[in-house]
Amino acid sequence: ASDLALLHKVPPAKLAAAGVKTGLLQHQLEAVAWMYSRETNPDGGELPPLYEEKGAGFGKYYYNKITQENTPERPKNVKGGILADDMGLGKTLSCLALIAFTKMEEKEKGTGNKA
Repeated sequence: ASDLALLHKVPPAKLAAAGVKTGLLQHQLEAVAWMYSRETNPDGGELPPLYEEKGAGFGKYYYNKITQENTPERPKNVKGGILADDMGLGKTLSCLALIAFTKMEEKEKGTGNKA
């Protein structure tokens, strides 16, 4: 999914309710939505970037482009990623907004840390 398609998961009004007083720019909202999606649904139905699906049916396997090894089991994707915006574009604000939003989500769902 594109970053724009993920924006509905982290609406600006919910960020404000989470305590983020500074309005985020479009690229910062996209960064927060992307990070949130990587933490809550890292697979997104896609293979990890280092793997290719080969074969079909019972002969299907997954090829690692780096190690050049095959595995019959679909590899799991990992959580997280690297937010590598240029200096001065608001990575810190985006990360703090993600933390505030995630904390609010956990509180609403009753799944957060009680400490």
